[in-house]
Amino acid sequence: EEIRRQKDAAQKRSSELLARGEVSRVLSAYERIGRMHEHQGQAEARQTIVKEWATHRRLHPDKVQIMLAFKRDDVLALNLAAREKMREAGALRGKDQRVETPRGPRDFAIGDRIYFTKNDHQLGVLNGSLGTLEAGRGPVVTVRLDDGRRVAFDLPQYNHLDHGYAATVHKAQGVTVDRAHVLADSHFDQHVAYVALTRHRDQMDLHWSREEFADQANLHAVLGREHMKDVAVDYEKAEKQAKAFDRVVELAQAESTEKRHAAAKPNLVRERLESMDRKELVHLVGNLRQLVKTAPLSQSKAFDQLPDVVKARADELALLKIVDQRTAQVEQWQKQHPIKAKLKREPTYQDRDGQMVTLSEGLLRVEKFQAKAEAIRERVEKDPALQAKADAISKASVERWNKANRLLPVAEQTLSAKEAARVREIKAERQKARELGKENDHGLERELGFELGSDKNDGRGGFGR
Repeated sequence: EEIRRQKDAAQKRSSELLARGEVSRVLSAYERIGRMHEHQGQAEARQTIVKEWATHRRLHPDKVQIMLAFKRDDVLALNLAAREKMREAGALRGKDQRVETPRGPRDFAIGDRIYFTKNDHQLGVLNGSLGTLEAGRGPVVTVRLDDGRRVAFDLPQYNHLDHGYAATVHKAQGVTVDRAHVLADSHFDQHVAYVALTRHRDQMDLHWSREEFADQANLHAVLGREHMKDVAVDYEKAEKQAKAFDRVVELAQAESTEKRHAAAKPNLVRERLESMDRKELVHLVGNLRQLVKTAPLSQSKAFDQLPDVVKARADELALLKIVDQRTAQVEQWQKQHPIKAKLKREPTYQDRDGQMVTLSEGLLRVEKFQAKAEAIRERVEKDPALQAKADAISKASVERWNKANRLLPVAEQTLSAKEAARVREIKAERQKARELGKENDHGLERELGFELGSDKNDGRGGFGR
C-alpha cells in the first residue's frame, strides 16, 4: 500500500517499515523522539491520553485527532471521558439526544464528534468517516465531514454511528487524522500495530502500561508478532507447559495427602522429591521456576488465546485490511478521475469468481464478507461455552502457579541437598584417586629408580651386566 498519510520523510519511512513487519525498529525510533509513554496501569494510561487529547484540542482546535484502542471497553471509556471534557469546555450545545445504534444506545449533542461505522455510498460516507454534528431537528441530523462535505440523514434510516473521539483499531483502517493517541495492549500484533501507528499525518503517541506488558522488550515482542497466529502458538505452548507440570500436580496431591495425614505422613512431598534422580529433579526445578516467573493467565487473556477466538479475530482483521486497500483504491481513482467518477464510469477487473466488477462493486463484495466475519467474531466473543472454557483455563493456571510457589522452595532445598551430597561424593572419589595415584607413583619411582640406578652404577649406559 502506498504511504500517503505522512508528509514527513522519517514518518513515511516508519510506515514503510511497519508495513514490512519491522515493528521493533519503529518503536525504538519513536522512543528516541519521546513518542512512547510508559504507565503503571491501563486506567492511568487512559487518563493521560484523554488529558493530552483535550490539551491538544484546546491548543489546535482545527486539527483532527483520534484515540485508538483494541478493546471496545477501552474505546467506550475514552469516548465518555472525552465527552465530559467537551462538556466542561462548553463545546457541546443543547441537550443530549439518545440514538439506538447497533452497538447500543449513544447520547449525541450539537458539537459532538461523529464516527460512521458502515459504508453508505448514497449518503457518501465510509466505514471510518469522521465528522462533527452541526444540527439536528427531530430525527434528521446534519454532519460536517472532515473532508468539508455536509451530509444530512434520517436517524431511523441510518443509525450506524458512534462517538468519534476514540475508535477500535480495526474500525480505524480507513481513518486519516492529524494526530493519533494509541493505547497498546496485549492483543496487538504486527497488523494491529501497523494500522494503529499509521493513521496520522503529523504525530502519533503510543501509551503502554506494566499491567499489559512486563517491560519494553515484551512490548516490542508482542507488537512484533506475526498476526494472531503467534497467539495460537502461545496457546499451544501453554498447553504443552501444562502437561509438563503433571509431576507438579502429583506432588501437590502428595502435599494434600500429607496435610490430611500429618501424623502418619509428615514428609511425603520431600520423600517423593528425594526419590527422584538428580536429572529429573533438575528438570522439575527448572519447570517450577519458569512457572513461578510467568504470571497466571487471567480469564480475559485465556479467552484471547483460545483457537476459535484467535481464528475469528484473524479472519476479520485480514478482511478489514482488504477493505482498507480497496477503499484507498476507490478514493485514489475518484480523485484522479473526478469526471468519470461523477458519471460512474469506473474501471473493471476480474474477481476471484471470474466475474468482471467495478472498483466500487468489488469493495461492496469485500465489505459483505467483512461484515460476516465481524458477525462471526462477535458471536464467538459472546459464546458462553468459550467463556466457561477460558474461565476453567484461568483457574487451572492460577492453581498451578500457587502450587509451584509452594513446591519450589522444597524442591530447591532437596536439589541443593542432592548437589551437596554429590559434591561430597566427587571430592571423596578424587581424594581416593589422588591417594591411590600417589602410592602408584612411589612404586613406579622405586622400580624406575632401581633400573636407572643400575644403569648409572654400570657406567656404560646399557642395561645391567
